[in-house]
Amino acid sequence: MGVFSRLISAAESQVNGPPKPPPHAWPAGQAWARVLSSERDPGSRSGRYRSEGPSMLDDVIDRTRGIPYRFELEVHRPDRPAYESVREERVPGKVEGTLFLKSHKIPAGVEVPLQLNDTGDEDFEIDWDAYLAIPHQADRAYHLRIEAAREFQARRNG
Repeated sequence: MGVFSRLISAAESQVNGPPKPPPHAWPAGQAWARVLSSERDPGSRSGRYRSEGPSMLDDVIDRTRGIPYRFELEVHRPDRPAYESVREERVPGKVEGTLFLKSHKIPAGVEVPLQLNDTGDEDFEIDWDAYLAIPHQADRAYHLRIEAAREFQARRNG
């Protein structure tokens, strides 16, 4: 029975996606940010990644150098009220889940840990390794992408 129930569970997960995990609870004193918007490959003239998938060469280059993004963030630091910040940076390919011509853009709503470098508003870095270490982050991002697609479709039909 155990094998049969695992097969059914795996099949349901493939059809419905992973179960929705609870929101992540940030420890006191941890700086973090919520992604308000994200743009993959900002300023691209070719529109690559928007209307068509990346070429294999693009994929290899992005996996090596990191994928360029522009983020609007809602920054939460323990020493001040929340504020907004705009940041452009290269994101490691493993964060996005890029694997040879298939990628999943980082959706709005994702929460990322920050590493503070100093006391200034822009003196922080997104800690992508710590982000990947938080359990169920891929499942949270999956559900955020699904919700965004549903909202988009509702606005389009409405």
